[in-house]
Amino acid sequence: MVADHSNLGLEATSIEELIMDDSFSNDRFLVISHIATPWYDDLVNYKVCGELPPGLSYPQKKKFLADAKYYVWEEPLLYKLCVDGIY
Repeated sequence: MVADHSNLGLEATSIEELIMDDSFSNDRFLVISHIATPWYDDLVNYKVCGELPPGLSYPQKKKFLADAKYYVWEEPLLYKLCVDGIY
């Protein structure tokens, strides 16, 4: 089966007949400007400053500290100690 593109309704138009829309709405800028913080942001802040993230409950603090001991911050990279002992 072959697609038939002959009836798309596109007539040949000259460049002068095309209407250019140079406007750019501001709603597109808002989408680009929103950048989420990375997942390791709290780990880096803890390794650099020694401050825990605010608003953590006791079990969350306990898990965070247990996870943080496997990470090493050497500017500008965050390394993780894997099971095989390699960072």
